[in-house]
Amino acid sequence: MPKRRERTEVDDIVEKIYANMSACHLKNKNWKRAQETADKCLAKNENNYKAMYRKAKALSEQGYFERAVKLLEDLKSKSEADAALADAELTRLRAIDKERGRANDKKLKGFLNKAEKKATAADEQTEEAIEQIRSATIEEVNDDGTPIASTSSA
Repeated sequence: MPKRRERTEVDDIVEKIYANMSACHLKNKNWKRAQETADKCLAKNENNYKAMYRKAKALSEQGYFERAVKLLEDLKSKSEADAALADAELTRLRAIDKERGRANDKKLKGFLNKAEKKATAADEQTEEAIEQIRSATIEEVNDDGTPIASTSSA
């Protein structure tokens, strides 16, 4: 089993720098960079709960809800002090996900209704055209243009 090298003061400082950079990127809504810097911080110390929370927040803002939820659940199990914060974020994520689901269902419902209405309108137009053809009359005319007789086409 390989030995882990001892953490130095420089490692501690670099970890804090990455954690603070992640916080700055979150504040500026630069989600991708917030995630990257939180990852770098967690590479230095996998038990940095602030970095874990920031990574989850950045993931959720990028639309990776499942990954964010998993990370927040992990955070809750590892740190009781941060459990309330993680719960609040989980509640927020679930509400957003539920709302997106409703919006998606509404959009699909509207899409399906439009397709059904178009099909119904097309069927009505086809039936009207068939009825017009059935009720049409053909007039035969002489060379001079006078009608010979009228007959129904049915």
